[in-house]
Amino acid sequence: MKRFVPAFAFSLATVTPLAMPAFGADLPQPAQAAPTMPAFVDAAAWTGFYIGANVGYAHGVTKFPGAGNALTNRSDALIGGVQAGHDWQAGMFVLGLVGDFQATDLSKTYREPDGSLTTRLDRIGTVRARIGIPFDGIMPYLTGGFAYGRNIVRAREDDVSVHISKDHFGWTAGAGVEAQLGHGWSLQAEYLYADFGRRMYNQVVVSATDTTEFSLPARPTAHIARIGVNYRF
Repeated sequence: MKRFVPAFAFSLATVTPLAMPAFGADLPQPAQAAPTMPAFVDAAAWTGFYIGANVGYAHGVTKFPGAGNALTNRSDALIGGVQAGHDWQAGMFVLGLVGDFQATDLSKTYREPDGSLTTRLDRIGTVRARIGIPFDGIMPYLTGGFAYGRNIVRAREDDVSVHISKDHFGWTAGAGVEAQLGHGWSLQAEYLYADFGRRMYNQVVVSATDTTEFSLPARPTAHIARIGVNYRF
């Protein structure tokens, strides 16, 4: 009996470490958390108020609908101005309102032996909504809304001359892309088409020998391509 007890103890000490891994493999293991995929987060913060400045190129086309001729004034000029707006980020979209005011000199003169006709669009403004989808600090967007322009018509025939300026109100639509530069700054490129609507230019000219009534319809439009820089607060 004394010889059997040490032998049994030796057998138990030898078998137990070998059996534990196998026994442990049969036990339920603690559940491991599934690996999580990093969520896509646009690091650019688009929500907020911003101001900026821009410069670009404009091609103006002024038509005279119903004037009884096929006259069309076409002109090209530099354009520059300022803009201000506010954006709100809503999920994957950015919604915004923006207004701008531009100075330009879209002017064209037709001359004839007995007179001339000049049209000049010298200031432009818009108030627009825009919607964009940002990714990696870049946001392409569509935009559209209200357009304003001041147009000037000067005409001369023989000894009669007129000078009339009128404010036009119409619509605009376009597209652009804006890119975050960091520290609140962003760079944008934009194209707009603006139709400033049709208005009549009327003026009665009284001379020493005659009374002349000048009447001309005008509808200025413009294609605008520009780049700008913004700062967000």
